Amino acid sequence: MSSDGDLRLEERDGGWALAGQDAPQFRLVDEYLAYLADRNYSPRTVRSYGYDLLAFCRWLLTTGQPLPEVGTEVLLGVSAGLP
Repeated sequence: MSSDGDLRLEERDGGWALAGQDAPQFRLVDEYLAYLADRNYSPRTVRSYGYDLLAFCRWLLTTGQPLPEVGTEVLLGVSAGLP
């Protein structure tokens, strides 16, 4: 995986989506943001969620953790031996 510097959030057609070389592996994030927009969430709320998810995806890239393998243990740091 490449560095997280390329991944960014962009406004597209009135919605928000991840962009950059690594964006295709996070299509689920784009689908979720589109779902929120379809459910008439405020555009500012969708953008805010988008930036939170961008930070999460960047963390996944730096740790080398694939999105489909993320579970509670990964999020809590159990596999890393953290308390």
